[in-house]
Amino acid sequence: MITPLDIRTSALGLLKKKYPKCKRYGNEVMEGFDKPSFFMSIMPITNSNASVNFKFYSYSIIITYFPKEPDEIDSLTKAAEIEILFGYQMKVKDRLINITDYSYDFVGNNKNILQITIDVEFYDDIDKKDNSKIADKLYLRKEKR
Repeated sequence: MITPLDIRTSALGLLKKKYPKCKRYGNEVMEGFDKPSFFMSIMPITNSNASVNFKFYSYSIIITYFPKEPDEIDSLTKAAEIEILFGYQMKVKDRLINITDYSYDFVGNNKNILQITIDVEFYDDIDKKDNSKIADKLYLRKEKR
C-alpha cells in the first residue's frame, strides 16, 4: 500500500538528488527558512473504490520554490528541470506510479514565487482480512463404477 507519506518521501528524494544545496521544508515551517528552498505538500484528489479488490488514488504534489532573490529566469529553469526530473512515472517504494499532469504558476503577493503542481494516479489493492473458518476435517467417499 502506498501512502501520501511514501509519495512525499519519494518526491523529496528526487529534489534532494537534483538540488542538494537547496533546503526542503514541509508546510509546518512558516518563517526563518533558508533560501533558496523548496516547500512540499501532498493533497488528496481522489480516493475511490474501483472494485471490491482495488482502490483508485490520485494526489497532487505541490512544490513551492523560494529563490534567494526573485529571479524569473531561475524559476522558469527550475520549472523545466523539475518537469524532466519527475517525467512520466515516479518510483514509490517498489512501484512506479503515473505522473498524469504537470503545471506551474507564480504565487505570492508579488506573483514571484514558483509553485509547481504534479498530479499522480495509481491503483492499490484493498487489504482484506479473511475471517472464514479453515476446514479441519475432510470426508471422502469412494465409489466404484
